[in-house]
Amino acid sequence: MADTTPVRLLIPGIAVDAVIEARGLDGQRNLATPRDSHEVAWFDQGPRPGQPGNSIINGHVNWWTGSAVFERMSELRPGDEVIVVRKDGSRASFRGSSSKSLPAPARHASAFAPPTASTLTPLTRAGPWDLRSASDTERLLVSATLA
Repeated sequence: MADTTPVRLLIPGIAVDAVIEARGLDGQRNLATPRDSHEVAWFDQGPRPGQPGNSIINGHVNWWTGSAVFERMSELRPGDEVIVVRKDGSRASFRGSSSKSLPAPARHASAFAPPTASTLTPLTRAGPWDLRSASDTERLLVSATLA
């Protein structure tokens, strides 16, 4: 049987070529982030990219050492290709359809809703840096549909 575990994310339009880590939730029940600033994390409690439902992949926009994997995520445009390479070598190709920014602490329930179509939501932090919370003030979510 083919192993469709996602292992690499390619977004040619913004020069992303990143290893995918399988991650769940952290101790505060938030999406666990990748351990490395140049890798991304797939929420492994949801569907695999290409299966029915919404697959979530998150990555850092910046890091204490400087830029990170999703530093150019805000440049992604509708129609841009997002490719997930699977362990068995197959690929799931998506096309960006929209993006939105939300306040960082907001929960975006539709990202976890079980749609019948196969969608992918890459997400990252965005907006100005807040010194008090030591975090960016927004989340940037990109919606992509299976091509």
